[in-house]
This record gives sequence, structure tokens and C-alpha cells, in this order.
Amino acid sequence: MALTLKASGTSAAGDRTPDAEHSLSTITDAGVYQFVIDLVALANGQSLTVALYYKCLTGGTERLFYKATYQHVQAEPMKASLPVPSDISFRAGITESGGSEQSYPWKVLAL
Repeated sequence: MALTLKASGTSAAGDRTPDAEHSLSTITDAGVYQFVIDLVALANGQSLTVALYYKCLTGGTERLFYKATYQHVQAEPMKASLPVPSDISFRAGITESGGSEQSYPWKVLAL
């Protein structure tokens, strides 16, 4: 099974409202997805929350599937979510709190 890049980018400082979720990517193709983010810019006094959303049924409501919060400088700054199987909709978002905004490179892989 080959990995496929489905989406990528850098959540740039100044693009977000502090303490509000910023949507990074919505994918509606069927697949198994993994969200990866580089938190090397996360500083002491800051936190970043990654939230992944999923729809169970067509026309259904998007629900939180996975959430992880990271605080302060990270000894291992590369973070990856658990694999998320999706046949309808997968969405990734981040919320940054504390300190000044930072830029975070991210991507969504299809497994």
C-alpha cells in the first residue's frame, strides 16, 4: 500500500484568530487518513490543539473524532494522528492559544 499526499500547507502566523479553531483541510474522498504536523515552532507558554472530524452518514452531522493538545516546547515536535477511516468526510483543524502566533507545516496522508 502506497502513501498518497491528499493535502498540505503551512498554517501561517497571522492567518488565525487566537483561541478559535482554524480549519486546515476537508477531504470528501473515501480513504484512511492520517494528519501530520510539525510543532517545532511551539514555544513555552503556548498550546496547540489538533481536532479531526468525521461524518458517519451522508447528510449527517460532522462530529469530533480525535483531539490532542500539545503544550510548550516539544522534545519530539513531529506529531501524527491515529489513522481515520472515512467514506464521507474528514476535516482537520487547529486551535492555538497563548503567546504569539506561530507557523506550523502540516499534511494529510492517505494510507
